[in-house]
Amino acid sequence: MHTSSSAEATPAVLVSTPVGADLGNDSLKLVFDARNPVTIKNAVSRRLMTERRKNLSIDGDDEQKKRQYNNLDVVVRPLGGAEERFYIGDMAIEAGEDETVVGTEKADNPYIHIPLLAMLALHTPRREKEAHFSVVCGLPIKQFNETARAKMKDRLLSEFDVTFMDAQSQPGRKVRIIIDDVVVVPEGVPVIFNRMLNETADDIARPELRQGSWGVIDIGAFTTDCPVIVNGKPDSMASDGIDEGIATYIDRIASSLSNSTRATITRNQILHKILNNDLELVIRGKIYPLQKEIEDQLFSFARKIIDVIDRMWSKNYEIREFFVVGGGGKMLKPFLARIMADRDIALTFIEMKNSRDDQNDPQLQNAYGYWKMAKQRFGA
Repeated sequence: MHTSSSAEATPAVLVSTPVGADLGNDSLKLVFDARNPVTIKNAVSRRLMTERRKNLSIDGDDEQKKRQYNNLDVVVRPLGGAEERFYIGDMAIEAGEDETVVGTEKADNPYIHIPLLAMLALHTPRREKEAHFSVVCGLPIKQFNETARAKMKDRLLSEFDVTFMDAQSQPGRKVRIIIDDVVVVPEGVPVIFNRMLNETADDIARPELRQGSWGVIDIGAFTTDCPVIVNGKPDSMASDGIDEGIATYIDRIASSLSNSTRATITRNQILHKILNNDLELVIRGKIYPLQKEIEDQLFSFARKIIDVIDRMWSKNYEIREFFVVGGGGKMLKPFLARIMADRDIALTFIEMKNSRDDQNDPQLQNAYGYWKMAKQRFGA
């Protein structure tokens, strides 16, 4: 007698991994779990399919991930769409990136998701040819509307074939990335969620953040978001923002140098100098000091931010604390501190206690908040 289905093989169910993705105009911050976040430059350079490159192949094991991140060369094909080839991250910057113009709304950036797809594919175990993800990401406060949210969801919610190219422009490993669900929230709001929950997002670490008024100053590349969270929910009337970010002021430095030297100086080249505390640039054999111009621009930006916070606090005086986060927050801290001392304003700068303290990295606050939201919404 034939025994049935219990003996038949059951197809494996692919689990959708919850992911927090901070799709910054400057960098991508990606969180899959409580440890080991991923950060790369959110830069792309469109390339010809037949182009040959000199960089080393990215194929390799987990110990080679740093080299892989620096040599990301991928072909992406969305479901029903055409193939396009991209250099990503540092490799894109070196080759000549398709730089996003300051003022471009995040939902209108056609390539903002390309580094995300590459990193999701790279994160997928080599034995797997397909992987499912559920993503929580954000939009700036002043761009957070129904139309923009729909655009961002439509851009991400699909299937994508991602193929890694080798140094001879030959296709290597291919992974199908399937994004099953996308939730878009206001940037800055997840910071409070991140601070409120413990590292693994399964318990409350700071219960006081569930009640009262709390503020965030999230200084990004193109925008500065200042959400106010009241009793755990964003207060749209009290929240504010600036349609400028750190890139606005770095671009002024790059543009001034480009015009005076007739060389092509990019935003990311100047940022790299600042982050490495290397405040000189050699152009056509001549040394150009950067320190004074950088300090003048960043001090001007810091003063504008403090003006906004001053105004917000005068109208919403019950805000208990403002948390300063984002890559710009780290860069502007000395300038903000100098101005705060004159105005009797106290801000809380989130800072790492040591090199492994990723959940207190000011640049990763949104990303960890998104991941904790994703874990709560979609499950482990």
